[in-house]
Amino acid sequence: MKIVYLFVLLFYVSCFVYSQEPKNVKFGIVNDEELRMKFDASDSSAEAVLLYEKENIEFSNFNGFAIHTEYFARIKILKTSGLDRGNISLPYFITSDGEEEISDIAGFTYNLENEKTVVTSLTKASVFTEKISGTNYVKKFILPNVKKGSVIEYKFKRRTPFSIDDKPKDWYFQGDIPFKWSELNITIPAYLGYRIIFGGYIPLYIKNIEKNKLDDETKYKFVIKDAPAFKDESFITSRKDYISKVEFELVSRSGYSNFYRYSESWGDIAKLLNKHSRFGEELRYSNYLKKVVNSFSSIKDSAELINAAYSYVKNNFSWNDSYRLLVQDELKTVFENKKGNSSEINLLLLVLLRELGIKANPVILSTRGNGEIKQEYPMLDRFNYVIVNAKLRGKDLLMDATEPFCVPGLLPERCLNNTGYAIEKDTVRLISLQPSKSSVLYTINVELDSLGKQITGDYSVLSASYAALSFRKFLKKEGEKELLNFYKRVKPDWDIESIVTENEEDPFKPFKVKFNFSEAVILNTQHKLYINPLFSENIKENKFKHNERLYPVDLENPYELIVVVNFKVPSNFAIEEIPQKMAITIPDKGAKFAFGIEVDQNVIKIRSHLLVAKSLYSTDQYHYLREFYNTLIQKQAEQIILKKN
Repeated sequence: MKIVYLFVLLFYVSCFVYSQEPKNVKFGIVNDEELRMKFDASDSSAEAVLLYEKENIEFSNFNGFAIHTEYFARIKILKTSGLDRGNISLPYFITSDGEEEISDIAGFTYNLENEKTVVTSLTKASVFTEKISGTNYVKKFILPNVKKGSVIEYKFKRRTPFSIDDKPKDWYFQGDIPFKWSELNITIPAYLGYRIIFGGYIPLYIKNIEKNKLDDETKYKFVIKDAPAFKDESFITSRKDYISKVEFELVSRSGYSNFYRYSESWGDIAKLLNKHSRFGEELRYSNYLKKVVNSFSSIKDSAELINAAYSYVKNNFSWNDSYRLLVQDELKTVFENKKGNSSEINLLLLVLLRELGIKANPVILSTRGNGEIKQEYPMLDRFNYVIVNAKLRGKDLLMDATEPFCVPGLLPERCLNNTGYAIEKDTVRLISLQPSKSSVLYTINVELDSLGKQITGDYSVLSASYAALSFRKFLKKEGEKELLNFYKRVKPDWDIESIVTENEEDPFKPFKVKFNFSEAVILNTQHKLYINPLFSENIKENKFKHNERLYPVDLENPYELIVVVNFKVPSNFAIEEIPQKMAITIPDKGAKFAFGIEVDQNVIKIRSHLLVAKSLYSTDQYHYLREFYNTLIQKQAEQIILKKN
């Protein structure tokens, strides 16, 4: 599980942390320091800085439950690329059940001109409403006279009835520019119960919780100060898993004689889904599958039966690229139309497996881009996807039939998000979504001509698991010609005329690419040749560039790269120098690298073996991983030196 700065604030706890707030931050008044600011000392690349933002949230129960928010923000524009910070869009909803309201919009732009502060007010003519689609609307306004050096500020109020949303919107203490002060105040009455969940890697600067017995409410104040801009680093899942934020989840609501209860356990979620008309109820009907089930009657082995059912659904039904937890159409309709969303395709597979006598259950999950599910909090609205788990010889076998080139046990990369939740009767069982190891074997047989002018050889790549999946998806989309062009681009020194691929359409077998090539070489003035022993298959760049890293490293899947080279040297050349052998590993054996080289008569035999055994590395392991790759790259870059006799 990813290590995230995370805690829950329980409602009847008092905790006081006193801090000096920014002085003189009032709407309509800016100070000289803000106007004269030229750059942000903590981030010279920043196009703008959020100097201050504050939101106050309260609740009402007059004419229906509603959430009331007041928001105020002040931003300094540092570069011309930041001018669009003055274009504000506030999405809201209007439905048959209720309407959000945005009101009291006001704003100013401040500029320092001839040592005088020039103030330009937002006018009503600059505020307009736009319907996006259906129930989605947006209130837009453009702050006037925004230029490099401006300070802009705006405020507004929002009223959200519970029929639109029964919880405050997620509050983010970070954005894509530095945040100097981000403050959230929320007053929760006793008749509402919320989970308050924090995530991210920056600790709170202020955390105040005050119980007001007179009004029977609890006031919370949360502040993060001097938050750096959140910049997407390589090897992360969704920014939702890393950015500092606070989320709210309604768990109870009472009012007068009514009392409402929300999911408080995973068992509640299992019961809800099993009875849901667009989930569990759909699994109870299977008459439309009779002919399909009968067509598999000759298959007795469970593994073969699972593979056959999986292949049938995958090959006969197309995915519409929609991620869904619930079905939109009845499964019988999906069966007839041969097309559906992710839930419909996979629940159809589930029904088929059960009809064939295979014990199978749905597994709900959140895709990588949707953010990680926190096991402590059963919140159904965080899930956006469903796959299938079948029991084979007592072990779990996960499947997703939406991906044409996957097989049982190999999930699409979008599903690899730590943990899935198997819905089993009235319980939920956690299932690891840890991926299988991706593997690639490069075999290169080369020979140098006696003149020392050309190298000729044959090259092959044998890939399995996710590496094979990537090859097949590329070939399906781009074609063999573009695969040839790809190799010509990444190996510009090689002359490649054609390629051959094997097992393009059979994901149960390794995918293979092979071709012949030639490369011109040049003897230097000392009649020496310098040859890279891995012939362009060496890793040239360390993707772990930064000295420090705030977030864990998520590689999606473990992988193994093996390069085997047989290099035949003509008799009129002497082998003057070859690299030394090496073997390195990081603590806990999370990654290993071995480089071996030997000479057998006139053939130099090289083997490079890299094993990255995990998909997730903590921030404490980052330094080891970075240095590991530095050492590996240096070793793979060492040269073989040949001298012509």
